[in-house]
Amino acid sequence: ENLDARDFAQANADSGRELVVMIPITPHLAAISAVRDAIEMFRDQARYVVVRSMLGYKPNDYVLWDSPAFCDKFGRVVSGNYKAMLAEVGGIVLDMPTLNPKALARAEALKLTFAEALHSPLLEVDERTSVRKWLNAWAGQLDLIRDPLGLDPSFNWNVA
Repeated sequence: ENLDARDFAQANADSGRELVVMIPITPHLAAISAVRDAIEMFRDQARYVVVRSMLGYKPNDYVLWDSPAFCDKFGRVVSGNYKAMLAEVGGIVLDMPTLNPKALARAEALKLTFAEALHSPLLEVDERTSVRKWLNAWAGQLDLIRDPLGLDPSFNWNVA
């Protein structure tokens, strides 16, 4: 309980585990600054996966993510090109796909897991289709981090 971040990372390494730090972000400065904070905290003792929320956002909404010198109204640099910082440590960016809000709300209200939602007669056909597309989109993103997830190269995602 008294370990700092580097001690925690070292304890993982000593146990034969690799530390993977996942950082969810939105386009807001406070969110993307967490990338810098995590890298400063763990340095080269971890692998980094950033998950960009695409819920209501487009890639070009992440202006502060890859801006080397975005200045506020006082001329102070408020962004630090966090995308480049992540690239320097070999980090990976995933774009979190968006599930149709109606399908998500109904599946949640019905207490369905996503696997159940694929085939549940309690959902409409378009809702089940939306869940299937979303899970397949997630599988495509997770393919980008097969190595940190420890997946065998021959592993195949199966959205049945």
